[in-house]
Amino acid sequence: MQTIVADSSSLIYLSKVALLPLFSRIVYLVISPHVYKECTGLSLSDDAQQIKNLVRSKDIVICPVPRAYQLPISNLGTGEKSSIELWYFLDAASVIIDDKKGIQACKMRKIPFFCAILVPGMLQQNHMLSGPEEVDIYIDKICRIARYSQWIIDYAREHR
Repeated sequence: MQTIVADSSSLIYLSKVALLPLFSRIVYLVISPHVYKECTGLSLSDDAQQIKNLVRSKDIVICPVPRAYQLPISNLGTGEKSSIELWYFLDAASVIIDDKKGIQACKMRKIPFFCAILVPGMLQQNHMLSGPEEVDIYIDKICRIARYSQWIIDYAREHR
């Protein structure tokens, strides 16, 4: 099972479309305390509660970033920054991130990453969704709450 470090926006998107519990079964999902706070802080929403429950059941693991792995990255929010730091610390397979500046930071550092819109295809490949039609339904749901360029939407549909 691959270790994936998650940023808050991706967790929230997947939770809002009810895919986060399934996704947490096919990867070892790790988040920083900053990401946990961003997702659940003051929110009483269903997605915040779902994330809290997945942490409680250890389907999502919270891991602090040791001081030695903290980087001087100034143009990112604390969640994105800590996700990148955690990737280095854990030597994780990749980062799931949907923040534009976070994606740019991953590209600049050659950190493997993917976005929430690709998760339905991953779930279908792991036989957790019924087929391409269900993948398309979830891609559409994610697109209703997140902004993606047309090329990534097309890519997600082609690689399901």
